[in-house]
Amino acid sequence: MTNAPKHRPATHRATWHGVSLKIVHRCDYIFPGTDHIDTYVISPKGARLPITQTGYLSQFIDARALVDAGGAVAFVLAWCDREAKSKEWQKQEAACAQKDLFR
Repeated sequence: MTNAPKHRPATHRATWHGVSLKIVHRCDYIFPGTDHIDTYVISPKGARLPITQTGYLSQFIDARALVDAGGAVAFVLAWCDREAKSKEWQKQEAACAQKDLFR
């Protein structure tokens, strides 16, 4: 029995609202047709994203949906944009801005 060759992960750099990201995309991660994306905040250290409060996110996604989204980078940036419109994110951003006013 031969195993299908594993795909090497593709590593991308991107920036969302001044936050530098590393996005690692693995095709057919566990099953054929299921991809995996790791998103890491590179800088500024400790920066938040609307998709993760820790600076790291692991996400499984259907390979076809990822292609339809324009690839891993486009998917992650669009996801951040969508989540940034949420009331929760807007509230957190307003609270952070308020803290900056009183430094």
